[in-house]
This record gives sequence, structure tokens and C-alpha cells, in this order.
Amino acid sequence: MLFLDVRDRFAGKLSWTLTSCMDNLFISLLVGTVQVGLYSNYTIVFRTLTNGVNQISAAMSGSIGNLLATSSKEQVDSTLQKLLFAMYWIATFCSTCLFCLIDPFISFLFGPAMVLDRPIVEVCILNFFLMTMRIPLWNMVGASGLFKKDKYISLFGAFVNLIVSFILGIHFGMLGIFIGTTCTYATQFLLKTILFYHCFLQRSCATFLKKIGLYLFLSLAIAGTAHRICIWISTGTALLDFVLQGLASAAFPLAINTVLFFHTDSFHSLCQSFVKLLHHTNHSGQKGGEPSESII
Repeated sequence: MLFLDVRDRFAGKLSWTLTSCMDNLFISLLVGTVQVGLYSNYTIVFRTLTNGVNQISAAMSGSIGNLLATSSKEQVDSTLQKLLFAMYWIATFCSTCLFCLIDPFISFLFGPAMVLDRPIVEVCILNFFLMTMRIPLWNMVGASGLFKKDKYISLFGAFVNLIVSFILGIHFGMLGIFIGTTCTYATQFLLKTILFYHCFLQRSCATFLKKIGLYLFLSLAIAGTAHRICIWISTGTALLDFVLQGLASAAFPLAINTVLFFHTDSFHSLCQSFVKLLHHTNHSGQKGGEPSESII
């Protein structure tokens, strides 16, 4: 039984690795190595943010197994939705900053000729948003013991990425390849949600899916509005413009989400978790950097 679980988890991890590596391969084969070089500049930024998000994922995963084993289905569902809200907060903040600042940042460092077409950048940011939002659900599914069924979802996602990226890559180039990745994230998000809610929680997943749709809509609206605000910022000095745009793109999603969700339990839970995180960080620093306990 243990061997079968390990095999199923390995198959899932392998399919995810193939999915994450397929973009550069298709860009090289279908578009050209020059475009790979242009995209590599953006990859530096995305990878830095992704590494930070993965640290949060690792902090979550430690206590999720215990949560699933000791808590009721209602508590698990409530915790999952609170974690989803926390990741929405992080994803919206990072995505808005990327939407407003990544092109000026690349242009400033490497020159205007190194900036990718805007639709390509926007799809990459959307993929980063979905990849960040998936973390609570992926961790829950991974700790729930649904390895065999989850394996097929991962393999199917890799298949979708292979087919859609190849077909759209031929017709639309790099943009089509990244849309293939978007389709993979969306497909796996839907199927893993159905799997976890129907097979583990044994309840409808409609509320969870509606929240994902709401969070996606709000994030798109916030990023688009912040981008319009940044366009209006013009002092005649490129560096000063970048700094002011950075402040605006960072403050705007925080302010809007605070106004929208201040009255909700998820917002207050997020604030409490942030206070706990600060407390544990200070406490571990005083103890010589010992790892802090989970804040979930």
C-alpha cells in the first residue's frame, strides 16, 4: 500500500515537473531561442516571487495533515476557504505589482528591446496568479490520501498542456504556449476541487468555485485599475516615476481589499495569522533562528 501511494505521488510530481518545464521547450522548438532569452529576463522576476510563495506553501503543509486527521469536515472546509483568501491577498498584491511594474523594470535593466509583447506578459501574470491560488487546495489534496485519483488529474493536466500548447504555439507563438499553461492550471483547479470536495469532504464545491471566480474577477479589476493609475503618474524622471508607480501599485490592492473584506471572518483570521507570524518570527529570532511553529 505504501509503495502504491509513493508511486502515485511520484507520477503526480513527475507530471507537474513536465508541465512546468514544457514552456521553454515549446518556445525553443516553435518560436526560437531568441524568445527564450527574452522570456528568461522575466523568469528571474517570476522565479523570485514563486520561491517566496513556495516558502508559504511549505509552512502550510506541515499542519494540514494533522488538520485533516483531527478536525471535522466543516472545520476543514472553513480552513481551506480562509487559506484561499490568504493566498488571494498575496496573489493579488504580487500580480498587481507585476502588472504595473514588470515591463518598466525589464526596460530599465535590459533596455526597451528586451520587453515582451504585452499580451504575453499578461498571460504570464495570470499563470502566476493561478499558481499561487492553487497552493491551499493542492496541499489539502496531497495530505488527504487521494493519491491514486489525484495522479490521473495531474497526468491529464500534463496532457492538456502538451496538446493545447503545441496547437496554439504553432498558430500564436509564445502567447499560445502560455495560454496552454493557463488551460492546464484551470483544468487541474476544477478537477482537484471536485475531487477533494466530493471524495473527502463529501459536500458540494459550488461555494468554493464561486469564490475562486470572484477572486479572479476582483484581481483582474484591481490590477487593471492600478495600471491605469500608474499610467497617469508622470514626473518627467523615469526613476521617480518607477518609485511612485511602485508605491501606487502596492498600496492600491491592499486598500481595496481591506475596504471590500474588512467585515469578513476571513479578513480577521488573516490579520490574526499575520500577528502570529510576526510573533513567531521575533520569538525564533531571539532563540537563535529556531524554526517557528505553524500558524494555521
